[in-house]
Amino acid sequence: MQKNLSLFIAVAMLFCTALSPEAQAKPGANGAAGKGKYASKNIQLDLRDWGRLNAYLREDAIVIDDPLRDYTICCKAPDWVVSIYSKKRKIVSRVPLEKYDGGLAGRLTKMTGGGFQKGQEWQVIGKGKVLDYLCTVRGIKPDAKNPRDRSCWRHYAARELPVKPQILDFYYKSYGIPPMDGFCLKFVTGSDMPSTLIEAHSIKDLKSNSDPFAIPAGLKKASLEEVMFVQQDF
Repeated sequence: MQKNLSLFIAVAMLFCTALSPEAQAKPGANGAAGKGKYASKNIQLDLRDWGRLNAYLREDAIVIDDPLRDYTICCKAPDWVVSIYSKKRKIVSRVPLEKYDGGLAGRLTKMTGGGFQKGQEWQVIGKGKVLDYLCTVRGIKPDAKNPRDRSCWRHYAARELPVKPQILDFYYKSYGIPPMDGFCLKFVTGSDMPSTLIEAHSIKDLKSNSDPFAIPAGLKKASLEEVMFVQQDF
């Protein structure tokens, strides 16, 4: 009798622990990762005609560092303000995401890439991998009157890297990448020949003691043009 009672208490304690808020909140609790949760990533991105970008990503925040041009862009919850700053020059510009019109890379992309309107009709054409990350691959639905137009366009949305809609909006405004159902690791354009606009070169988990999403203190307020553009009349 006493043995059975002890077994009953042990099972009850185990059951209560599994249902506790603490256990359910931790990724990996009960032997499975939490839905939509993943370790923060460091993603090296190659942007066509621009160079290497150093990005940091989590579900509710993104930081893109442009070391060659000496500025960093951050957009994160809860306020969704885009902060553009230079650590070297110690200046910062802040603008609400809804008023953010993109940076120099985005302006060049829109000028030379041929229009990245959200209104394009996309369709799932299969799946593929970018650096071992499974992606949903989409292409633009063919135009019956001009089937070759943008026939090479491909969007690779990483299924394992879901992000908030605001992150996708920031990505679109900055680089013209249409928002889908996951962070885009590769985007290809072209009508006759494919041309890769942006592609992940490497993806690594961030170390637990690293916090690239924190904006440095002591920065002086400046205009977006002062932070991002050497030629401010561009």
